[in-house]
Amino acid sequence: MRFRVLNGLGLSSLRQPGQQALNQRVLYRRSHMMTALIILAFGLASFRLISFVRADVENLITHWQGGFQASASEVPQQIDMQNRDRATILDANGLVLAATIDIKVLCHRPGEVSDPHATAQALKRVIPEVNVATLTQRLQGNRPWLSHRVSPRQQQQIHELYLEGIEFCEDKRRVYPYGSLFSHVIGLTSIDNRGISGMERRLNPQIQNSDQPVQTSLDATVQSILTQELSDQIEIFEAIGGVAILMRARTGEIVSLVSLPSFDPDQVDDINHTALFNRATKG
Repeated sequence: MRFRVLNGLGLSSLRQPGQQALNQRVLYRRSHMMTALIILAFGLASFRLISFVRADVENLITHWQGGFQASASEVPQQIDMQNRDRATILDANGLVLAATIDIKVLCHRPGEVSDPHATAQALKRVIPEVNVATLTQRLQGNRPWLSHRVSPRQQQQIHELYLEGIEFCEDKRRVYPYGSLFSHVIGLTSIDNRGISGMERRLNPQIQNSDQPVQTSLDATVQSILTQELSDQIEIFEAIGGVAILMRARTGEIVSLVSLPSFDPDQVDDINHTALFNRATKG
């Protein structure tokens, strides 16, 4: 019986010498079709991801710049200091991850700047990064704020210009002592000091106008180590990015969350759009 089966299989293959070649051609054709479909699927997914990233980043930037994009009719004549304070965010060991400090911002007294264009040109000589056309428009508006990025040295230089209607106002600014280390998990605030991403957004009701520090389960030391390890792996494998999350298995507490590339929340103007994308929560 065993001999007949083997012999039968052998005879069958001899009777159909082109069957194997035909089967191979069908297999190759199907594999090529599957490959094309996979490439198409990845292409569509990549396009959707790029569109999502771009929309998400543009939304973040729009919110961050919202303080300057509101129309004159939507903003008050004076800066509202009542809603600009925020609670300090701490890591598990009490290290400060985010805090609010008092600063001076460049302002104007609406209606008292007789030559907005000339004043804007004079200010640009001290603050090279400002746009004269935009600054001229702000000087003609009803909102006092002109720029949040003025150093003490620049303040002195502007004082020495004796510009009509120009002054410095008291304000509050959110700062992040660890720079880009916690940028994705802590997030950032808008110019108006409202949380727009990360914990800043999620805990906004708890943080806004509060002087009670918020302690998290994050560990700055572990975050630093994990960031370095992930950076090394990205370099070794020449990857475009990476993500690492470390949590306590028993409690589910996040000890460290890293998404690379990252950004410096204190320097939003210079952020690479790709760096704003949080691979840990959206990738």
